Amino acid sequence: MTFFRKKLVFKYKREKDNEKEKWHEYPAVNLILGEGENAFETAAIIDSGSDFCFISEEIAEILNLKLDAEDEAEVLGGGLIKIRPSKVKMTLVRGNNQISLGFISVFVGINIKTKESDMGIVLGRNPIFDVFKITFEQYKKRVIFEKVDPKWRQY
Repeated sequence: MTFFRKKLVFKYKREKDNEKEKWHEYPAVNLILGEGENAFETAAIIDSGSDFCFISEEIAEILNLKLDAEDEAEVLGGGLIKIRPSKVKMTLVRGNNQISLGFISVFVGINIKTKESDMGIVLGRNPIFDVFKITFEQYKKRVIFEKVDPKWRQY
């Protein structure tokens, strides 16, 4: 049974860097990606410095996403990556509580391998931060998602 709540609290994910033998903690949420037989639950990094949401090419293949024409995008540091826009259904999950995000625009990185995380999903500001008040509580190692009443949006 699924319950709807206006507020979900997620603990930071903890991951060990075996090369440096150090632990890293970062804000992340649990998501259900896709719908139907290809849907699966996974974790995604919350990145307030990213304008958009990104998923890996491997995840796009698992979900059988329809990809739009290839383009280039500039990333932090001035580098260029090849991207392909698409949309994927996303649902925030915390125990029995779920909040549907609907179909979210994402960019699929083409032949990009990140060495910083094997998660493969980044939730950026657009459109996630438009529909949620997101609070990072670094001192408590948690991130809070609260649904925003549409009448309070500033546009």
